[in-house]
Amino acid sequence: MFLDFHLVFTLPPALNPLAATFPRRLHELLFRAVSETLLDFAADPRHLGGTLAFTLVLHTWTQDIWHAISICTRWSPVAP
Repeated sequence: MFLDFHLVFTLPPALNPLAATFPRRLHELLFRAVSETLLDFAADPRHLGGTLAFTLVLHTWTQDIWHAISICTRWSPVAP
């Protein structure tokens, strides 16, 4: 059986001005934080105790065109 999960990490709206000033740096930091969080979660024996395969996608707008920075993830356990 193949399991895959969808998870969204959203930046608080109060940080939008910072993102507008330093978009590349903020996006880099957000991608790194999300990646490290997923890898730490997967490695912890209390959770998965294994490895993940994942894809990260940056979204910067909501469906109604509001500025909202988030990273959508799609991940699946690979090995124990």
